[in-house]
Amino acid sequence: MLDEVSKEKNSSISYVNHKNLSKVKRNLSGASFDYKGIKSIKINPLGMNQVENACLAIEGVLALRELGYKIEEKAIRAGLEKVVMPGRFEVICKKPLVILDGGHNVPAAERLKENIQDYLCDRKIIYILSM
Repeated sequence: MLDEVSKEKNSSISYVNHKNLSKVKRNLSGASFDYKGIKSIKINPLGMNQVENACLAIEGVLALRELGYKIEEKAIRAGLEKVVMPGRFEVICKKPLVILDGGHNVPAAERLKENIQDYLCDRKIIYILSM
């Protein structure tokens, strides 16, 4: 559907190409990865979905560059390193480990499940839900 609308509006559309994503390292402090020749990108938000979101942001910057905007790699890095996502699988205390997630729909619940499996599979979990 997005491709059709893009064609109708005579605009381009960008997607994350996972073939260009490599060296992904994730832990409870954040993630680092390479994408499209940019090495050792660091982000703070947790979860593979946040790595993918960062890659999509990079795609947006690359599209702006194609339009003539001069955006340096150090600006990309600085911007991504400053991103915080309060309440999105956010570590609010390390001892004891307390993670806050304010997801409120099915896709957010699916991301929460994935993150629990990825980051907390070897830990005892006490889960508190408030609605």
